[in-house]
Amino acid sequence: MTGPTEPPTGSLEDEPVEHLVQDTDPRAPAHLTVDDLVRPLSAGPSPRFGWLPQHPGGDQVQTAYQLRLLDAVTGRLVADTGRVDSPEFQQVRCPVPDLPTGEAFTWTVRTWDRDGAVSPYAPEEGFDTALTDRDWSGAQWVRRVPAPPATGSGTTSLDAYDDYTLARLEVDVPASPVVRARVHVAASKQYELHLDGAVVARGHAFGYPSEGYSQTTDVTAHVRAGTRLAIGVVHHYWVGTCQGNPPGPDGHPSGFLLKLVADHADGSRTTVVSDGTWRVARAPQWCAPEVDDVPGSPRRYTERYRNDDAGDYWEEYDARAEPDGWDRPGCDGRGANWEEPVVVGEHPLPPRADGAPEFTRLHAQETRLERTEREAVSLTRLPDGSLVADLGQVVSAVPVLRFRRGVAGRRVRVLTGYTLDPDGRVATDRTSTQGSRTWFDLVQRDGEQEVRPFTYWGFRYVQLPAEAVAGEEPTSADVRAVVQHTEAPHPAGFSSSEPVLDEVFELMRHSALVCAQEQFLDTPTREKGQFTADAINISAATTAACGERALTRQAIREIVASQARYWYEGEFRGRVNAVYPNGDGPRDIPDFTEMVPGWVWQHHVETGDLELPEQVYPALVEIGEYVQRATDPATGLVTALPGGGSRGRENAVYRQGIVDWPAAVRYGYDWDGTLDGVRTPVNAWAVDAHASLARLARALGRPAQEVARHEGRASALVRAVNARLRRPDGVYVDGLAPDGTPSAHAGQISSSLPLAFGFVPVADVAAVADHVQSLGMNQGPMTAHRLLQGLAAAGRTDAVLHLLTDPDADGWANVLARGGTCCWEQWNPVDDQSYSHGWGAQAVVDVLEVLLGVRVAAPGAALVEVRPPVCSLRSAAGTRWTQRGPVEVRWSREEGTGTELEVRVPVGVQARVSVPADSRGARGEGRPRLLEEGAGRVTYLVGSGSSTFGRGV
Repeated sequence: MTGPTEPPTGSLEDEPVEHLVQDTDPRAPAHLTVDDLVRPLSAGPSPRFGWLPQHPGGDQVQTAYQLRLLDAVTGRLVADTGRVDSPEFQQVRCPVPDLPTGEAFTWTVRTWDRDGAVSPYAPEEGFDTALTDRDWSGAQWVRRVPAPPATGSGTTSLDAYDDYTLARLEVDVPASPVVRARVHVAASKQYELHLDGAVVARGHAFGYPSEGYSQTTDVTAHVRAGTRLAIGVVHHYWVGTCQGNPPGPDGHPSGFLLKLVADHADGSRTTVVSDGTWRVARAPQWCAPEVDDVPGSPRRYTERYRNDDAGDYWEEYDARAEPDGWDRPGCDGRGANWEEPVVVGEHPLPPRADGAPEFTRLHAQETRLERTEREAVSLTRLPDGSLVADLGQVVSAVPVLRFRRGVAGRRVRVLTGYTLDPDGRVATDRTSTQGSRTWFDLVQRDGEQEVRPFTYWGFRYVQLPAEAVAGEEPTSADVRAVVQHTEAPHPAGFSSSEPVLDEVFELMRHSALVCAQEQFLDTPTREKGQFTADAINISAATTAACGERALTRQAIREIVASQARYWYEGEFRGRVNAVYPNGDGPRDIPDFTEMVPGWVWQHHVETGDLELPEQVYPALVEIGEYVQRATDPATGLVTALPGGGSRGRENAVYRQGIVDWPAAVRYGYDWDGTLDGVRTPVNAWAVDAHASLARLARALGRPAQEVARHEGRASALVRAVNARLRRPDGVYVDGLAPDGTPSAHAGQISSSLPLAFGFVPVADVAAVADHVQSLGMNQGPMTAHRLLQGLAAAGRTDAVLHLLTDPDADGWANVLARGGTCCWEQWNPVDDQSYSHGWGAQAVVDVLEVLLGVRVAAPGAALVEVRPPVCSLRSAAGTRWTQRGPVEVRWSREEGTGTELEVRVPVGVQARVSVPADSRGARGEGRPRLLEEGAGRVTYLVGSGSSTFGRGV
């Protein structure tokens, strides 16, 4: 069981070292962040500040800082820390314990270096504090009038199944110049905000009503003094008890909430809220689906449901029915049946007496989606006149289509898909569509028009029927897509001497972003839900390869929240949902629950954040207790870990642990033989859960006996696993039958997890690694990262490289060889399994850590480890963004000359650099200091700046 260590200390040795004299002052700090975000609009009342010290010299650290905080509107100084002697420049607490909510601030910072020189102040950056539930100034939840959809007016008492509402209000803006304007919006499901005809924001809230989100947008440029302002909202709500889509409150499931605040130069403030003065109408351009009445059952979908998992609907859009000017000042109401809204009530609504969900609480959403337009890379005319556009790779997006010669009333079915049939048409078989209706329907109006659906999904190809493009001369600009994913501020870079490896790296990084949306998604088409294992895997990839932080924090909070909602009592206590938020209630997978403590620990390692681990630690302890209750005192092993479905209704394919998924990629694992007995993978995950709890407890300063309890459980379980679940040659079997008989099968995952988690006895590592390596790729994308991690821990770097780059066997290179542009749900998808599954992207971590050779070795990257491998890869170069800035590495290795390595380390970071013994020699700005020699390696400790290592140095 290994984990990050504290930064070591080293002494200068009589190595060849070039010591650069520090004769310049530090530069102004850069990359100022609040809660890991640049200029956030929803910071907490006690935010955490971060910056990167800058220095032209080497081996530098920050020794002190001074932070100044100002009111952004008045310029008033709110706080000045004075000089604070501290090396910390990440996760720095706000000098004011509780800032006022809903206000804007600017801040700056300067730093001192190790020689006592002070930097200039950084250019000021801004942030806003979020609203709390008490700060909505009387804003009310509003919606349309409940009425049958056949009237063309309101919605049913349970809401329309796919409901689009338009809402509008006009207000006069006072004459004093507007110096700051913000709009805060919350809505069930999705909304789009318009100001004077311009779309200024889109938002989403797929949580339970009591766990909803509000989004804040800077609209200063759109609120002009002395003018009449038109505020328009498109609100999209749909019913579905599906993945990622919990229903709204009974009786009034839909609704939106808005507050706009404008500050003026004369000190006055204009506030506009949602209330009964607004006007609402059904959006006539979106055709309402028909519904079936099923006696004794909820009203259900017909053929408009996209699929049984995602819960959203394919769209039918009638361009003839667009209300002209509905979102601009002076609208005369034509084109829609405008009416007064139903006022549900002022936020926050009181809890309901029956305990049913209600709009009682909102969280300020930190995450944001990046949206970019992408043109088709090619257009192909088929013999029948149809047009197929290729976007080049699978994306999460909405297609954007421009027609110049539309014909009023002409219906156009726009097909999208992942693959093409041999005749060049978009494939519509079950696997190619993930069992989904991947199209949308358009009814054209006369003349030129541009149309885009409201809701995104995953696809690569777009097909237009011949009649829709007859007489048109479409270009790539006429078939585009608005591609979206969570913010990815710091993409990692990687290139090497192996082109296939470079392509695999890009495949995994892209795949992570395809599934990093408003939540981490199983897939953007079939199951738009945040499954726990998917979230953990994708989070690892976006953190390491994209510099993402906020979506990971949100996902951890959401998954942990499922415990309080569903798994808080009796035999069910301590689990978490397998997917959350969701519309199908309590649903768990035991080994998904076991993975969560390790996820939170890894978040702490990457970021240094202790606030979130402190918040969720009690729930993680419950996970440990859940696992411990299933530990048989007689054997010391986790036995028949309960769960795998809804409360009391276990799903046969998940029961007592999923092991790997889909079932085809269990590669013969003894599933039936270990049912109701002992499963080795479940026990390995339990070891990691207990060990991660021990690390977190220590980091949080918990009592020594508490740390010891977690450590004791992990150690005891390791002893039991190693004593009872191995063959005489040390290889791990799949588990024990209910009567205690060892399984005759030794699947790859049963041995790769012990290797990855570091509890294989040293004497048996080689034998276990031989067995794992001999099986090739015998794990699915969900767990393949652990296979690579285990092989790397055993020193089998060439095996890692082979599994990543072999185009002829199951794995990522084979996905590329078969035309894939996004990771797949399994190596050979069948039925409705997806061609857009981000969980295989976690192995991007292995490329960066094993083959580039950069690993975060202490929380918050105070220490990084740089260890170029000795393998058949000849060279690699790349950048790994850490919490304390980018670490840049370039290495090459030739037979007879050893390894040549260049490393650049940020200010305030130490690097433990390990090179092969035949590459001894070091110099540079980081003042390399010899730490140790042995096992064929030489290890140095270096500070910031550029340093070079190699025989000729």
